[in-house]
Amino acid sequence: MISREKLLELYTAMMKCRMAAQAAAVTPGEQGCAEATYAGVALDLARTDTLHAAPRHALAGLVRGAAVRRTLLALDRSKRTPRVAADPLGAACDAARKHKTAKKQSIAVVFCGDTEATAAQWKRSLGLTARRGLPVVFVSLRSAGEAPAFLGTPTVTPETMAFGVPLITVDGDDLVAVYRVAFESMARARQLRIPTLIDAVTASGADCIKTMEAWLGARDLFRPALRLRIRRDFSAKLEAACLSLAH
Repeated sequence: MISREKLLELYTAMMKCRMAAQAAAVTPGEQGCAEATYAGVALDLARTDTLHAAPRHALAGLVRGAAVRRTLLALDRSKRTPRVAADPLGAACDAARKHKTAKKQSIAVVFCGDTEATAAQWKRSLGLTARRGLPVVFVSLRSAGEAPAFLGTPTVTPETMAFGVPLITVDGDDLVAVYRVAFESMARARQLRIPTLIDAVTASGADCIKTMEAWLGARDLFRPALRLRIRRDFSAKLEAACLSLAH
């Protein structure tokens, strides 16, 4: 059962992601607009957890508390340099190995789209975490109809495991569903050192904000005044960040 306070916190985080994306001129349909997935996964990360996200997924960092100016800079950089040369999956595995060695309950979370890692990197990282029991939560972001990048071939149908790692496919536009999956996945990683691959699939034309507002409204938790208050409160931070970048 998700508390009322947590639901409103999730909605607020998603609204801030939408506003930051609009300020950075990230158009709908880009992976930078996967607000429900970013909010649902990143909101409950602990201070000692490690988050790996390419610039195009900077909104995940915003949810966690990154500065607005830093987020806007990263989103702008992602538009100019869409592809990433580094291996975010390998970096997450390295961080998780250090957490495990230190015997902490900290975890590593990595957001990875279809341009951030090759099929070979997915296979190597997933296999490694499965064999060594590393506390990693992998988040694969893709659009409906696209083949999962972690499988490497469109002829393979995702099952319940991916190279030894439990695989959960979730509607990436459904904030509540994403949060529930992420909450359980992070708990397993912390307590049991069991990695999870979350396959977040978003639909073209879907609006996760409206979907969540309808869901909250059906439970008497949403009023238009809530949206207006969030916009008013966050607009000042956005305007200040945009002004600092302009100078």
